[in-house]
Amino acid sequence: MTENQATSKLVQQLKKHGFFWKCADRFTAGIPDIIGCYLGRFIAIEMKVDSGKPTPLQIYNMKLITKNTGYAAVITYSNKDNTWTLGDHTSPSASCLMDYLLYRMKEYYEN
Repeated sequence: MTENQATSKLVQQLKKHGFFWKCADRFTAGIPDIIGCYLGRFIAIEMKVDSGKPTPLQIYNMKLITKNTGYAAVITYSNKDNTWTLGDHTSPSASCLMDYLLYRMKEYYEN
């Protein structure tokens, strides 16, 4: 699965829970792949596939989002294992990962 395909699949799952869209700004580097709103909160997700890592500019922008009370995360899809990873949590499907992501967001905003 390519990064574009993984992002589209993730957006499809996210739309069941809030307002999310896939960013397509080719003229501004470092903008997260997915941006949305969940329970009135801003969320940004950078999607990576296999061993891909966020660029320094992407990391900087995610820090700015967090600093301004948004929630930012990096999600990785592994073609080798067909798994989705967020932090130290790995799930076999995008929908399972969404449950974990939404749990982490609620916990983040409650603290």
